[in-house]
Amino acid sequence: MAPIVLSEHLNTTRNQPVQTTETPPKQLSRLKFQQLMCAAFLSCCVLSPISVQAEDQDNAASMGAASGEMQPADAMSDTGQSETVARSVPNPAAQRAAALAQEQSPETEIIWLETDKETQLSLFMPSGITESYGGIILFHPSMATPDWPDIIRPLRLSLSDQGWATLSVALPDPHPVPVPVRNMQPASSTAEDPGTEADASTEASDSAATEAMSDAAMQDTSMANTMSEDEAISKEPYIDQLIRITLAASAQLTDREQNRQIILGVGTGAVWAAAYVSQTQDDQNIRLLMIDPRQPEDPSAPQLNEIIPLLDSETVLDLYFENSELSKTQAKQRLRLSKRSKLPDYRQIKINQRPDDSKREQQWLAKKIRGILKTNIIDADFTRTTEGRLEAEKAMQLMPGG
Repeated sequence: MAPIVLSEHLNTTRNQPVQTTETPPKQLSRLKFQQLMCAAFLSCCVLSPISVQAEDQDNAASMGAASGEMQPADAMSDTGQSETVARSVPNPAAQRAAALAQEQSPETEIIWLETDKETQLSLFMPSGITESYGGIILFHPSMATPDWPDIIRPLRLSLSDQGWATLSVALPDPHPVPVPVRNMQPASSTAEDPGTEADASTEASDSAATEAMSDAAMQDTSMANTMSEDEAISKEPYIDQLIRITLAASAQLTDREQNRQIILGVGTGAVWAAAYVSQTQDDQNIRLLMIDPRQPEDPSAPQLNEIIPLLDSETVLDLYFENSELSKTQAKQRLRLSKRSKLPDYRQIKINQRPDDSKREQQWLAKKIRGILKTNIIDADFTRTTEGRLEAEKAMQLMPGG
């Protein structure tokens, strides 16, 4: 029985394939190739995010440089500089004066009248002839300019051609619009970088916000102080400001040897001219010429009917337009006041307005005023002198029955 079993076992073993632990050469090369591929794939997976991140940073830096984007240090320095710069306060009157000065012809001399509190525009035209009769300071009406095309410009140009030096002054606004006070605080940045720690970013943002609020408070305090100073200046009586500016204008004419001076006011400017003469006539010899005087709408403005009795100047000329019933009525009231006050040198003259041609009307008006100035000022001044009185007496003797 045993041999039979052994032979069967040998036969079975001989029929089965022989198993060995050695790997064939093809299988070994295939395995190494797979291992190399896996290693290469893993290295690509690890290195690709780093290269992409570096590339993104390079692109962001190049885009920031191309677009002029500030770096954090530059932004902080620029912010610090911007916080120290004061807020620019607009000044419409100064802007209009500067624009008007640029529009003038070369014949007009731009003179900025400087006082201890303001700087005001004026337009000077010298005498167009060798002999100068004197200087005329022009006051324009309200809502006008020193080169207003209605009456003011024709007068300052025509009177200059006829031997008068003219200085047209820009009158300040009696009630300038106040500049609003800035009360809005600057917004603080609340954005946080997700890559930074929360505590550090919160502390930095709180410090920046506190510093910004402190700087804003300092700026608002400075602006409030400036506004309080402006309000203090605006609360000053307007006539005081007007006297300062007109004295500066008179000094300009005196420097140019224009000793005979006249202040000419048109419309509401005539009221302010009369107010100026009434308060300075004791200190300087200045004549007054009013053309169609109109009471300003400002309730704080002086009343012309109250100024007329105070005018003790050497010459006061009151010109009014006859074709206006309102002008005629007001002119009669002023004439009655002058007679009641016994003003020796107050003269009222009516002017027949010609509305057919505005341009010719302005020229005619300038010619009319030139004749009035010659008769009532130039010739009158000559008569007051000794030579003038002698010639007047000689003329009286030559008259029949003299």
